[in-house]
Amino acid sequence: GHLEVVWSGLVDPRGLAVDWITGNVFYTDAGLQQIGVVTADGIYSSVIANSNLDQPGSIAVNPTAGLMYWVDSGARPRIEVAAMNGKSRRQLANTKLVKPAGITIDFSGQKLYWSDTALDKLERSNLDGTQRTLLAHFAVNVHPVGLVLHNNSLIFTEQNLLGIYRFPLFGNTATRIVRTLRKPGEIALYNASRTTGNLKHYITRNVKLFEIYILPYKQW
Repeated sequence: GHLEVVWSGLVDPRGLAVDWITGNVFYTDAGLQQIGVVTADGIYSSVIANSNLDQPGSIAVNPTAGLMYWVDSGARPRIEVAAMNGKSRRQLANTKLVKPAGITIDFSGQKLYWSDTALDKLERSNLDGTQRTLLAHFAVNVHPVGLVLHNNSLIFTEQNLLGIYRFPLFGNTATRIVRTLRKPGEIALYNASRTTGNLKHYITRNVKLFEIYILPYKQW
């Protein structure tokens, strides 16, 4: 297929998330130590967080609540949340983490999931960080990285055995479903139910008025 460069000038981009309501693309850059947003056509961009970031990685957005979540695997590893304009930022988890790698949202269950590739584990919490729960602690040769939720299972990439695994939320065993990948990292799932028929018109209208339209967040 045809590839198009939407935005350039990054140093070490690690995470991407799409706001399916406005079409904005959120990204993290560990080299520049920042989180930014760019319109789908690449015309407008803005840095929305660039302080107290070390190694920002995977990022997930919740447009209906106006929130974004990300992992930071730097010297002080943590899971963070902020409004999608970078304000009202706070840490959800900052203990018992070494190298958080992937993060994803369960919209129907209102849960947050993340992986730690150094501790070989998957964890879950409420969207406000409460009720943190260990879901899986794998053998030392299974290093989960990218993470998505699909049909009550966590699908994650793995960088040691070089594959993609499925871990059922109501089970205790991960099954390899794709083998012999070179170096799998982030993984994404397209959900057609989270797009709108008049998305292009909506983006154009708001870009003209506000350059980048970012949805307001709802208070926890």
